[in-house]
Amino acid sequence: MYLQHIAMIVVLSFRLEIWGIPVLYFKAKSDYVKEPIPVTGWKKIWKKFYEEEAKTAQMIFSPYGGKMDEISKSSIPFPHRVGNITKSNTWCIGKKKEKRLPKGI
Repeated sequence: MYLQHIAMIVVLSFRLEIWGIPVLYFKAKSDYVKEPIPVTGWKKIWKKFYEEEAKTAQMIFSPYGGKMDEISKSSIPFPHRVGNITKSNTWCIGKKKEKRLPKGI
C-alpha cells in the first residue's frame, strides 16, 4: 500500500508538470511549547518571517494546556498534551525540492 501511494504521487506530479500546473514542495517541523514565549521571542519570530527566504513560511499553534491538563492520562490515549501548553507547526512551501527549511525557521 505504501509503495502504491508513492507511485501515485510520482504519476500525479508528472501529469501536473505536463499540464503546466506547478508542483509545490514543502518542508515542515513541529515543536512542543512548555513555557509561554516571551515578547522578545515573538519579536525574533516575526523578524524571521519578514525575511525574503521565509516569504512562504507559515506557523500554526495547536493549544494543549488549560482544560486539556485536567484530563487524566488514562482517559484518552494522547500523552503529548501533559505539560505542553501548545504545539507549533512551521512549514515553508517552495517550487523546488530542498533538503531543509530556510535557516532560522
